[in-house]
Parts: sequence; structure tokens; C-alpha cells
Amino acid sequence: MYIYVSKLKGLEGVPNDRTAISAWLSRHSITTVKHGHRFVVNLSDLPAPVRLAYVEREIEAAGLFGGTYDEEAHTNFMKMTPAMRDGAERKAEIARFLLSVGKLLPWSQKIALARKTFGESGTSEPSIARILKAVKGVDPVNFAPALLADYTLQGAPKTAKLRAMRARRPRRQIPTWQTRNLLLPWTPFHPKGHLSRPQTLRLLRDSLVAL
Repeated sequence: MYIYVSKLKGLEGVPNDRTAISAWLSRHSITTVKHGHRFVVNLSDLPAPVRLAYVEREIEAAGLFGGTYDEEAHTNFMKMTPAMRDGAERKAEIARFLLSVGKLLPWSQKIALARKTFGESGTSEPSIARILKAVKGVDPVNFAPALLADYTLQGAPKTAKLRAMRARRPRRQIPTWQTRNLLLPWTPFHPKGHLSRPQTLRLLRDSLVAL
């Protein structure tokens, strides 16, 4: 997510002078992009303390309680690719925006306002519903790390945390001789030949029950 360079003023560790900010960005190898007559930077490219300071300021401005900073989650977040971080930051901003609106507007108007504010990309009703579901029960200051998981729904690489969670799930081991009996009916190895779909489902169910 891109923010105006001028918004960096007042953040801890960042100079207040425009020229000094440009020099500070150069020292940290942070690229600026011209947007109209102003310059922007990618929020996820900022050093972690500065990024946190910006997020906390935006949360306070939205009238939300930031919550407890999850250092481990943010450390893992900074290890992800720039594209993944950027997408998650943008979704976090959308989530904070919607929460700041609260119950002032009905759902349909919230969707319309989000699309007007953030553009059409990623602001469809299903997308926003996924965003809000992903941050449910999460402190606003940790929204971006939490929203990295949403990439798995869109085909992007899974996070290490999700892979670890899935690896811990117990998997039922089926012996090789039983696997043969569970093969789909249209394979040449199935002992009962061709079966209808209902027969197939019953066969699989009965086989699993018998394990």
C-alpha cells in the first residue's frame, strides 16, 4: 500500500523536513514514486518501527483501540515478499476503515464507500467479507500479519505458519491393501467395475467406517 511521503512527518525516527526525509529515504534504500505532483512510498518498505508508528497513528485517528503488538507475527510478516506485504497492508487499511465506520452505515453502503475509497480491486462484497472474517478477534495493530493468510484463498503462496498448522493436523493412515479398495470406480483396478456416483459414495463411506 502506498502512502504520501508527507505522511511520514512526525513519525518517530523520521525527520520533519521534506529535504531531510528524502535523504532519510535514500539512506534506507526506500524507493519513492511520483503520483501526480506528490511522491509516495510503499508502506511495507519502511523500517519496522516506522511502519508500526504509522499504523498506530492511523488506528488512533480512526478512533480504534490498537491492542497488543504481536512482535513474532510482525517479524514473520517482514520476512514475506514485498508483494504479499503490500497486499496485506492494503487489506488491513480496508479493515480498519470499515471498523471505524462501525454501525453508522448499513452493509451495502459500507461496501460502496470502501470501493469509492480504495478502488474496485479487492473490495467486492465477498472480498470484504473475507477480510473482516480474517481479522475477527485480532487487534487492529496486527491486522496486516493476520491478513497474509487471505492470500491462500487467491492462489498465492501459503505462509509458513499455515503450512505448520496443517502439518500438525493428524492424518489417517490407510494401509496399502485397503487403499486398493478405495480406488475410484472408473480405474481399471477396482474389483467391482463401474459404479454409479451414489454407489461410489456409499462404497467409500462403508470402507471408511470399516477402518
